[in-house]
Formats: sequence, structure tokens, C-alpha cells
Amino acid sequence: MESLALLAAFIVAISVIGGPASLFFVYLLRRYRRAHLRPSISVSRIYTFLILIFAIPAILVGVRLLTLNLGIGGSVIGLIGVVTGSWAIFKLTRKQ
Repeated sequence: MESLALLAAFIVAISVIGGPASLFFVYLLRRYRRAHLRPSISVSRIYTFLILIFAIPAILVGVRLLTLNLGIGGSVIGLIGVVTGSWAIFKLTRKQ
């Protein structure tokens, strides 16, 4: 039973931590681009990779939590993952 609880905590953590972490990396990327006149391509690609690695699983797990009948807590956690992950990808793909 402990392994099942650990798996459930890991699934919830992907949605709760992944979405806000991707938004944090978007903030760092924007801050880096504003600070340098000629930003490095490799640093921008690393930030983009980190944003996508955190945002896509947060969206997928969040949608899964929203579609399951888990109650209001599961829906709120899923909504956090979907909104923050989608917002991070939107800010990443938006033209400057």
C-alpha cells in the first residue's frame, strides 16, 4: 500500500510542481533575454527544453485529474497543472 500512495503522490506532484516550475523558467528566460543584448542561443534552448519538460507532463496529468471523478481536490490540482502549464507554453511561443 505504501507504493500505491507513493505513486499517487508522484502523479499529483507532477501536476502541482510541474506547472508552476515551468512558469518560473519562463520568467527566468524573459529576465535573461532582457539582461543581455545578444542572448546565447544555447541558454535559450536549455530554458525552452526545461519549460517543455515541466509543462507538457503537467498539462497531461492535469487533464487526466480533471477528467477523473476524484472530487473537488483532484479537480483543483488538475486545474492548477493545466492552467499553469498552458500559460507557460503560451508565453514561450508568443512573439516578443
